[in-house]
Amino acid sequence: MKKGILILVSLLFVVAAFAFDQGTINLGGTVAYESVKANSDADAITVFTVNPIVGYFVMDNISADLNLALVSYDGDLDFGIGIGARYFYNNFYGGLEFDYVSETWGDDTVSSMYLVPKLGYMMPLAENVFVDMGLKYKMGFGDYGGDGSGSNEYSQVHFGVGLQVFLADLFN
Repeated sequence: MKKGILILVSLLFVVAAFAFDQGTINLGGTVAYESVKANSDADAITVFTVNPIVGYFVMDNISADLNLALVSYDGDLDFGIGIGARYFYNNFYGGLEFDYVSETWGDDTVSSMYLVPKLGYMMPLAENVFVDMGLKYKMGFGDYGGDGSGSNEYSQVHFGVGLQVFLADLFN
């Protein structure tokens, strides 16, 4: 029993000490069920989201990211694109992204912008493949564009689970 615990602790220590070198490419994404509340007077609704991500490590442990979002609200499909960055420390990461989203509200098409701080934990699954468990807080800012009007007071807590694959520097 003691040997088993020692081996487990040793393995956790070894896999927790990974680092991503400059030039590493990250492919992955998450899927999520979300509880969304558009403003303080609205009822919460459940939403299904698919978020693919492509990242490139511009420095050791610092990734510049391109995010896409495909969101299903009651049969309507919304699209979003975002840019951001993440800093990795052991199996944890923290980051910030800026998103632009085009949404359908009934017969209207509305554009909006969001700041999204995020934190996550990556559990090793295989060499260079990780299960990503991440938490995001999406904050609307500015005014709605397109057919929308008013201030974007949207807020959303998002927990997603997905896969991340890290490919060694392919350009050398």
